[in-house]
Amino acid sequence: MNNKKGFTLIELIVAMSVAAIFMVCVVALISPSTKIFNRTEDSSDARLLAESLLEEIRHEANLSTSLTAGATDEKGNGHINIDEKVIAVDKEGFLVRTNASGGDSQKLFDDKFYKNKTVGMTAANVKNVDNCVDMTLKIYSDGRELYSLDSRLKPVLGKKVTSVKGEPEGASGDSDGTGKVEITTNKEWAATSYVRGDIIDYNGILYAVVKGVTVHKEWVPLGPDWVGVPDFIKVTDKVWRKKDIGNWGRLWDVQPGDQFVDDDGTLYIYVLSQFDPAGAIPPPSTWWAKVTEECYKKW
Repeated sequence: MNNKKGFTLIELIVAMSVAAIFMVCVVALISPSTKIFNRTEDSSDARLLAESLLEEIRHEANLSTSLTAGATDEKGNGHINIDEKVIAVDKEGFLVRTNASGGDSQKLFDDKFYKNKTVGMTAANVKNVDNCVDMTLKIYSDGRELYSLDSRLKPVLGKKVTSVKGEPEGASGDSDGTGKVEITTNKEWAATSYVRGDIIDYNGILYAVVKGVTVHKEWVPLGPDWVGVPDFIKVTDKVWRKKDIGNWGRLWDVQPGDQFVDDDGTLYIYVLSQFDPAGAIPPPSTWWAKVTEECYKKW
């Protein structure tokens, strides 16, 4: 007699029940991880969107001659007037550019770049300062705020600060007879991104950016001194030139934050955090940060 053995109905039901319970447990374990991943991806996309929009606005503001904050719409979004153009948020939640005289609006970025996110923007004129606007960009997804970015806008030539009073002690006279360097900067201390060589004006004091850094919103009230080296260094009044190079091709008694003007007018800031008794190697070297053209015009 053949002995053919198989699964009974009860065994099959039990096996399917165990498999179902196992699958429920797997889904329960994976689901939170998936949600965390999606939220992290959303936050990253929101930050990229906010920074990209800000750079587009800042580029236009830097080159402007007239910069003011406009009226607030019914949704609480502000307007920024840049010369003959207006930057605003449209009804769909996209940032658009229009002519002040009217006409069709133009989106700053294509819809796909937003990845189903919307934008909110506030803008306000800085009190007692011409052509200066404080703005905040907020990125939303399904009504939930994902990221917020603050910045201060000002035309590049809107503020001039003469940071150098004269020659460093012991230096000989200059061919131009002035010994002064004029730094032109529109970069204020704000929650935004800076690159190496940027010059920041904080309450009338100039700071050089030692390396690329993003200032977070909670850092703003604390100032650059709180962040400190290796990200920021206070610019001093001393200026060095090639004629000051001494023995062994070094500059002696150079202090952190001192300036060096090359023969072609390029400006560098000494960004080592400590005085080097062995002397400083002149620029170009990693000890010196080349000041960005946005913050300094060669003379």
